[in-house]
Amino acid sequence: MNRFAFAACAVVTALVSASQPAAADTKVAYSCTDGTVIIADFGMSEGRVALTYGTRRVALAPVKTASGAKYTNDKTTFWTQGKQARLRDTGREITCRIIEE
Repeated sequence: MNRFAFAACAVVTALVSASQPAAADTKVAYSCTDGTVIIADFGMSEGRVALTYGTRRVALAPVKTASGAKYTNDKTTFWTQGKQARLRDTGREITCRIIEE
């Protein structure tokens, strides 16, 4: 009986997992106050995010923050809080908001 329960549980788990999107599918689009559109790909390994905007593509590592989620590298910082985000890049800072579908 235990083998049957284990097998049934494994089948249900496989079905549920198959119906959920993979982490690599977690992309969010942001519209910024200066007209920039950012595509944030949160599906990278180790909690990293890849940002695509303009002609740039940058990978950022997570850092601790009191609220929201913050990612950075030597030149760029991306900080999300709810539906808003801030991008600091090459000395400028812009405010962004998730593009609702």
